Amino acid sequence: FFFQAEDGIRDYKVTGVQTCALPILFGIVMQKNAVYFADKLLKRKVIQSTDRILDIGCGPGFLAEQLQDKVKGYVGVDISENCIQTCKEKFAGKTNLQFMQIGSADNAKSLLYFENNAIQFDVIVILSVVQYFSDLQKVEILLSNCKKIMLPNGKIILSDVIQSDKGLLKDAFSVLVDSIRKKYFFSFLRFMYEARFSRYNELRMKHSLLNISHEQINSICSNINLYPELMPTCTLQHSRVSYCITAR
Repeated sequence: FFFQAEDGIRDYKVTGVQTCALPILFGIVMQKNAVYFADKLLKRKVIQSTDRILDIGCGPGFLAEQLQDKVKGYVGVDISENCIQTCKEKFAGKTNLQFMQIGSADNAKSLLYFENNAIQFDVIVILSVVQYFSDLQKVEILLSNCKKIMLPNGKIILSDVIQSDKGLLKDAFSVLVDSIRKKYFFSFLRFMYEARFSRYNELRMKHSLLNISHEQINSICSNINLYPELMPTCTLQHSRVSYCITAR
């Protein structure tokens, strides 16, 4: 699937897309989403200044930009070598920020480095990631891996979970409203237009995003002795849901 490819959209090099503007516009939307997400978590004290954060699927560092001066430590990991290199250059000199390339997040060995080195985190963020997995078993593997490197009183923030494709129009409307408020309305409209007629949309239709119901989240967490609690809207896509997951 294109989001997991080495030259995927999050690398800003979209294989097969016939427009060079789409990756840049996609980045604008994702950056605004990261700002919104970080603001919600900080205001609700889900993330605090003493926390060490692991950001799985950090991309080009949008969430890191928001948290760099607000947490004790931050580690961003991504499958993309290009994104990790971008982050290292962008945040050079920020000693509390680290970035590492890993294998696919749904692989059982992807977070083994932290487990082997007894590195644990207060908060593990999984933002806009699991919808690109192929099945629920891989989501369970990821959460199980996270549990091993989460502090006893730590939490996993699983966010932007899609429960139904019927929410796509609601998603678009909620981002549209934000684009008007934050003055990136024309960039958003251009992104929607170009995405509609791009290879992006063809691939999205062919490889549908993974929908995960509340019952399925409960079942996955029960299997690995985790407890999920629904959180109020944390992302711009208001039809999507977020969970704060803790150890039982």
